[in-house]
Amino acid sequence: MDLMGSVRALSRSPGFALVAIATLALGIGATVALFTVVHGVLLRPLPYGNADRLVVVLAEQDFDGAGRPVRVQWQNAAIAAWPTLASVERAGFHSPGVAALAGGPTSELIDVAFVTGSFFETVDGRLMHGRGLTPADDLEDAVVISERLRRRVFAGSVDVLGQSVTLNRHAYVIVGVADAAFQIPQPQTDAWIPAGFARTQNPNCCGFTVIARLRPGRTPAAATEEIRVAADALAREFPRTLDGTRVQVVPLRDVVVGDARPALLVLTAAVGLLLVLACANVMNLLLARNNARRHETSVRLALGASRRRLLAEGLRESAVLSAAGCVAGVGLAALSLRALQAWPPTGLPRLDSVALDGTATLFACLLVVACTIAVGLLPALYASDATVGTDSRHRGTVSARSARVALRTATVAQLALSVVLLAGAMLLGRSLVMLMGTDLGVTPDHVATASLNLAMDRTLTDEQQIDLVRRVVERISALPDVGAAGVGAARPPDASRVRVTLRRPDDPSERASYQAAGVPATPGYFPALGIRLERGRSFTEADHRGAPPVVIMSADTARRLFGERDPLGRSIRLPVLRDGRSGSEEMTVVGITANVKYSGIDRAADDVIYIPFAQHPWRSVFLVARTAGNPQVLVSQLQREIAAVDRAITLAEVTTLDAVLSDATAQPRFRTLLLATVAALALVIAGVGVYGVIAYSVSQRLGEIGVRMAVGADARRIRTMVLREGMVLALVGALAGLLIAYGAAGLLTSLLYGIAPTDPTSFTLAAAAILAVGLAATYLPAARAARVDPLTLLRAE
Repeated sequence: MDLMGSVRALSRSPGFALVAIATLALGIGATVALFTVVHGVLLRPLPYGNADRLVVVLAEQDFDGAGRPVRVQWQNAAIAAWPTLASVERAGFHSPGVAALAGGPTSELIDVAFVTGSFFETVDGRLMHGRGLTPADDLEDAVVISERLRRRVFAGSVDVLGQSVTLNRHAYVIVGVADAAFQIPQPQTDAWIPAGFARTQNPNCCGFTVIARLRPGRTPAAATEEIRVAADALAREFPRTLDGTRVQVVPLRDVVVGDARPALLVLTAAVGLLLVLACANVMNLLLARNNARRHETSVRLALGASRRRLLAEGLRESAVLSAAGCVAGVGLAALSLRALQAWPPTGLPRLDSVALDGTATLFACLLVVACTIAVGLLPALYASDATVGTDSRHRGTVSARSARVALRTATVAQLALSVVLLAGAMLLGRSLVMLMGTDLGVTPDHVATASLNLAMDRTLTDEQQIDLVRRVVERISALPDVGAAGVGAARPPDASRVRVTLRRPDDPSERASYQAAGVPATPGYFPALGIRLERGRSFTEADHRGAPPVVIMSADTARRLFGERDPLGRSIRLPVLRDGRSGSEEMTVVGITANVKYSGIDRAADDVIYIPFAQHPWRSVFLVARTAGNPQVLVSQLQREIAAVDRAITLAEVTTLDAVLSDATAQPRFRTLLLATVAALALVIAGVGVYGVIAYSVSQRLGEIGVRMAVGADARRIRTMVLREGMVLALVGALAGLLIAYGAAGLLTSLLYGIAPTDPTSFTLAAAAILAVGLAATYLPAARAARVDPLTLLRAE
């Protein structure tokens, strides 16, 4: 009954109620949506047995020439010698790869994992059908497939156990179907193949990552110390590959979440600030509304109403507003999450775990309680503190002046928090601009590209690979508008598939301490990508199999290997870059190119060494072709033209280079867009808050304004007086916000590229934006005050 009375009271002020509910809906909706994402991505347990005990053993080494520590994979010999550890209950090993899936007009490339027999027992993930691989399967042609692959290959059939699936021209017997939630080592993994059987097909398979299950009560930190001792012993046994290796034991959750954690935590803080802003804004509205009703409150007190009753009524009204805002906010959150899952951003894992479930509902209910108290307590206290009496000059122990002070304080707080959000959005925005404008060393526009595997499901000689690539390049080059086409073993800005490890000529140590990206490439690769040749020459058709071995280097590579000496014409001994080959040979430096990023768009360029493809063929390569026309037209032609050369060539990632770069910047664009949206909402809420407090101030000072105008103040002076009041609030809020933002800017350091977290331009733009909003929000009340009729006001007084 009392609650319905509060609803009827609010319905008599529909404009006020709608603004308050809409403001709370924005804050609560954003908070519930992001809480749901954070809970699903960061907090919800991984779908494996005792997942908190699953860890990954990461290993890395430092090399000159590499812009970051290089991840080390454990080779077969080290895996065979892996010791039994007191802190580890069991350990499994996996190696990601790709395989050609037969069944269509051309081979389709799918992601697979080569795993040891202990892998499935270690992970303890759910299977839809059948069983996982065991040590008994290590040399068998058994396979576990994903539920996704079962639906694609076997359509309506559920019972696929015992049937076969053809990968790389070999028929594997299906022994299990993994649940969709089984996503190790990667969410897109479609088949798990015994590593021992894979080695019978390719003796060089595989480089492994270690996943382990700790014993109960053991921590990753304790396991790290024990595994470091074991790794040092392995390094002494295998110094060539493991010397200088650092190991760290990391919870599986941290590996799965990856770089998403800091971005989500920053966005959570931003959305929390937005909710505080929304609550402060509605509190301001209630303060102004209750102050305008003080005469009514005084009358009710005179008639016998208790202050406790008035306080309860005020809290009920705020509860109704909070509940309505929550219902609308949850609806907004549901729409936002549906859009997020329909268009998932790159780099945000576990979106399949995100759902508005009971936890999210409980969180929303807690928000209603918190918002009710935050929004309604202070206004209800003010409203219940009215003094019995009808004298307009003494309508309460809390004066109109103190009410204005409370309103202004809350408004300054809103403005300060808005500046914090704006400064963060400006920093991320400027960082994104710097990232997208970074020099990759290539010209990405008008380039079509595709990933090719020449021998995924067959064996080709070097001569056959060279001939296939020559025919593909010739056919693509003959297409209309194609200016240049070529093939290389890397595609910027992605990491190179080939790494060259060696000792520098002046390095006295025994250990190979230098590493560069190795790129076997055809002559057309450089003009197709727009790689600038700074000195010397590019490759030509004369650099064939029987010609003297030559090499081209990036500028940084030449400087690191030869110092200030002229590298052109000098010889260097480099490893032989051929699949499955070992050894080295002397090569002559014939050219120097600009630095190219083969290590990620947001990282410094790795050193790179280019070798003629005809001298060092490689089966897994990228085709790149530059066109004068629309690259999408060329993309649509690539599959047909390559199939005309050889249908056994496996294609993947047929796209434009601009699209590759867009994917590389998808995660920073997503977090920048989200924070910018939150900041824009905060700006609107702050603007409404400034408008409300200035409009309220003008309404309380109408008598004073009438007197001022009666004694000679003109409209311009009145407008200036009101504008000054609003701009003082905006200026104080901007300064307070800048101080808070400066202190909190360090939280964004890991998300920024090319600018400092205290970038003065970003802070200046944030302050300017809040001052502009303050001016715009103040101008309307100022203009209205300047148009009042002083005689009418004085008669009313």
